[in-house]
Amino acid sequence: MEMKTVYTATNKKKFRCTVYAKDGTYLASRVYNSYNEEGALMQLEEWLEVHLPAEANYDPNQIKVEPI
Repeated sequence: MEMKTVYTATNKKKFRCTVYAKDGTYLASRVYNSYNEEGALMQLEEWLEVHLPAEANYDPNQIKVEPI
């Protein structure tokens, strides 16, 4: 059986998510493809759980999500 590749157009957009510490210093920045800002923020939070050390003390209120 021959495998065919299916190409579909998505409505996903690129978002840059930037994380800051509680004292305002820059911690990390990631780019995600998502349908909306909430989806990009969810992906960032999952990444933070794995990659950011617990002592980093990032401020959830200072996460900046902006479309690219």
